Amino acid sequence: MTFGTGGVTARHRILVAMTILRAGYWLLHLVEMVVAMVAGMMLLGPLWTAAGLTGGTVGMVLTMAFDMTVGMGAWMAVRGHDLRMIGEMSAVMVVPFLLLLAPYGLGLVSGGVVYTVGHGLMLVAMIALMLVRFGHYSHPSGWAPIVLRVFR
Repeated sequence: MTFGTGGVTARHRILVAMTILRAGYWLLHLVEMVVAMVAGMMLLGPLWTAAGLTGGTVGMVLTMAFDMTVGMGAWMAVRGHDLRMIGEMSAVMVVPFLLLLAPYGLGLVSGGVVYTVGHGLMLVAMIALMLVRFGHYSHPSGWAPIVLRVFR
């Protein structure tokens, strides 16, 4: 018996290392999606502003949710996700904002609440979906970019 090992086997160490690696892939995926959402807002937002669609809370929230969803969906497509996964993630991104528009329309919450709480709920919903589908979002083979898939 060696001191300091606590009965840890090589197999256990490998499983721990693999779990940490998969958690890293999962976290990388989340960061990439947030960056893609911000890029979507930066690229598409000026178009809606120029078209005059972002003057009120409803227009701003709907165009912003659309911009983030397009950016994220485009990046997921580039990374090789299928339409079902893109559709699921798109839904959990848009639904929180849509749900908050009802109390806003009734005068129960302000536009600031819709923006702030909507973004918070959207991130929580995205993380929840990614945890439910942890096997998919934490696995590198499901994340191979299209360029790599073409040359396989």
